[in-house]
Amino acid sequence: MKKLRHSQKILLELGLIDFLLVFAVFLIIRLVVQGGFPRWTYLAVTSLLWALIGILTHKLEFRCFATKKKALCAIVAIDVVIYAFVYLIWKLVFPERDILLYQIWPLPVIVALECLFYLIWYQLEYKVQCLYDGSLNVTYTERGMDNALQYLDNVSKNKDLEAIFMNMGESNRTDACHWIRTHQQEFSSKTLILEKGEGKLLEHCSQPLDLIFCLQPFNDFHHFNYFVRKANEVLVEGGIIALYGETSGMRRNRIQYEYPKGINYVVVAFDYLWSRVIPKLATTHKLYMRITKGRHRNFPRVEVLGRLAKAGFTICGDEIQNGTFYVSAVKSRKPVTSHPSYGIFVRLPRKGKNGEMIGVYKLRTMYAYAEYIQDYTYKINGLEEGGKIKDDFRVNFLGRFCRSRFIDELPMFINLFKGELKLVGVRPLSDHYFNLYMPEMQQLHLSVKPGIFPPFYYEYPTPKTIEEVQESERRYIEQYRRRPRYTDWHYFWGMVRNIVFRRERSQ
Repeated sequence: MKKLRHSQKILLELGLIDFLLVFAVFLIIRLVVQGGFPRWTYLAVTSLLWALIGILTHKLEFRCFATKKKALCAIVAIDVVIYAFVYLIWKLVFPERDILLYQIWPLPVIVALECLFYLIWYQLEYKVQCLYDGSLNVTYTERGMDNALQYLDNVSKNKDLEAIFMNMGESNRTDACHWIRTHQQEFSSKTLILEKGEGKLLEHCSQPLDLIFCLQPFNDFHHFNYFVRKANEVLVEGGIIALYGETSGMRRNRIQYEYPKGINYVVVAFDYLWSRVIPKLATTHKLYMRITKGRHRNFPRVEVLGRLAKAGFTICGDEIQNGTFYVSAVKSRKPVTSHPSYGIFVRLPRKGKNGEMIGVYKLRTMYAYAEYIQDYTYKINGLEEGGKIKDDFRVNFLGRFCRSRFIDELPMFINLFKGELKLVGVRPLSDHYFNLYMPEMQQLHLSVKPGIFPPFYYEYPTPKTIEEVQESERRYIEQYRRRPRYTDWHYFWGMVRNIVFRRERSQ
């Protein structure tokens, strides 16, 4: 049998203590009320159920809570639920049996004793360190951070931002912000330290700036896009903006750790609905902003990077230090004027026949603003087998499911009916991906109408590199020019064979 981890032993010990405490309360109250020794087996089973549920929810393990207040509220809430649950079980199993749970007053006694035990244990841990000799160090991270750029690793650096990041890496966020406030007089005159992320604070800058750093988390920006657009206006070419905050992935991990199991999933679901869904809906956006004043927004990492890229910045640092997400970006161009789409369906600009730009309809599989950081994602991750971006962190969980079953490509039939695409043909490419092709293949690619299902799926084994993908398209185009209808018919049924029987899937 594998040895239990230290944290598991602590949890079992706390469960045993909880069992003994609850059993003692039931036993004593039963003796006082009835004046006789009760059937102890019923009380033992009741106490065991109580303790098991407490173990599953980590009710008494204070490290599962961010504050004492949350812990005490959780103890009360969980005990009320347990009391009702155990009462219901006994009522269903023994409808005629007179048991202690028909009385409500053991509940406040148990709650009071458990809260007292929690407070004593909470204080002892800090004074007697041997109680927890394997302390839990939880790291909040994000998917796809392994290859992200680190600002301090870049060749061209701003000395003021370098000093700020060095201090951020050595202390927590509160201490680091205090250090910045007390040392900002030592920074360059072209470095601006802002207390709040408000665009109006940048409207009257008297000189161009080299660096803008905001001490307010981007989660509390009332108008994120307006702020970064104004930053683009006042920064010199090559100037840097640096922001920090908490991404949605880090926020989800924090909530799951701070609340007991079972409750944490409910809190995560409610938080997602309140801070992600409601702000995106046109009917509830204004109400949400009026209530929250734009504070505590829930931004995925992709959306933060995409908003900066849309505002004309190139990401130069995308990192996590001491449980906080930091991003730095260099001004490289004017802001993009196109509007991002938030809905279920997206219309992506792609190159059609003869280079004409068409809007290809697809089911959304990526986070909002993902289209603006395709070059950054390619830069840090490169391409995988099949020529698509490797470990594309822009694709969300539902998107990965839809892509593996071609569900995301169903709206492309709208383009088919409009005559912009055909069923079989070369893939309609974005500008970034098109620029990865060889010049010869670029011309060849634009000479035919693109299609929904590319030659990629006809080949077996499927192409592994972008060079092989290009050769696959070359073979298709050469055959298509000689016998167009036969080639599309032949390729279509070859794709059906590979997709249905050989289980070829989109990435």
